[in-house]
Amino acid sequence: MPRPAQRSRSFIKKRVNTPGGRAVIHYVKKKPSPARCGSCRKPLHGVPSDLPAGIKKLTKTGRRPDRPYGGNLCPPCTRDVVKRKNIERWENA
Repeated sequence: MPRPAQRSRSFIKKRVNTPGGRAVIHYVKKKPSPARCGSCRKPLHGVPSDLPAGIKKLTKTGRRPDRPYGGNLCPPCTRDVVKRKNIERWENA
């Protein structure tokens, strides 16, 4: 019987053969879904889909692209937002 913490469907059951010849079950956490764009909902490139503990171990630039709205918007949506902001800035000046 697995431990109570492992009786959840959020674990993948992986059958592993040990060096001693026994077949055991390892419980592995499922990977989360990929990060998505805030406006068009497309998956974001350059943003790893890993558990928070794994993402915390990465460098800051490994977690998300190093540009405005990096990790929140995809490049086409970022381009639209920046264009819109520039137009608004010129109209208000």
